[in-house]
Amino acid sequence: MVFPYHNRRWDGDFLTLQHLIAEGYLGEVLDFESHFDSYQPEVSRAEWRYVNENGGGTLFDLGPHLIDQAICLFGKPDAVWCRLYFQRQGSKANDSFDLKLLYPRTTATLRAGIFVWEPGPRFQVHGTLGSYIKYGLDTQEAALKKGKKPAGINFGSEPVKMHGLLHSNAHKQTLRGKFKTFSGRYMGFYENVYDVLSGNDGPEVTAGDALLNLQIIEAAFVSHIEKRIINLTA
Repeated sequence: MVFPYHNRRWDGDFLTLQHLIAEGYLGEVLDFESHFDSYQPEVSRAEWRYVNENGGGTLFDLGPHLIDQAICLFGKPDAVWCRLYFQRQGSKANDSFDLKLLYPRTTATLRAGIFVWEPGPRFQVHGTLGSYIKYGLDTQEAALKKGKKPAGINFGSEPVKMHGLLHSNAHKQTLRGKFKTFSGRYMGFYENVYDVLSGNDGPEVTAGDALLNLQIIEAAFVSHIEKRIINLTA
């Protein structure tokens, strides 16, 4: 059995976004933008990620998480466009990227930057019936670094000030205000592994998802080098 570790499907903000889309609050999503930004002018951790041109860089580091979330929401894109950046002194591997997944009516923009003093929205999603804007990162990783356990009280929850803004005209009513973020549940990944091994469920993240992720990354490198949109084969 193969279980690709795309744990970011269980981020609280992403679970919330999935709910809003499934319940029709945004209508048909036309513009999806997702960021993992930070301010890291020097390589101070995991230097091995940036000393090798092959297999190193931010696109291979953070890219898979952003790409997997887009795949989960929209499936396989028709085409890929990407620009890679080598912004730090002596960068041998990309440290920032701007990646676009092109669908018939939807554009998914995925970005990661390392010279971002003031981060913008983590998610910025616009559809035919509404918009959802969300700032801040999922709280689980920071909590785990502090020694907190997933079974602890309020693990994965976030303060009200971090809740995203929903502006929707769906369901015959206009809504504009904070929408409570679902609690993140990284343990959901392991629960799914257990259910698959027990024969009670199928895998949430398939091997096909992981292979498509790699196909998109490889197309992104070609797009950057050749400065053009790369169509994905069927």
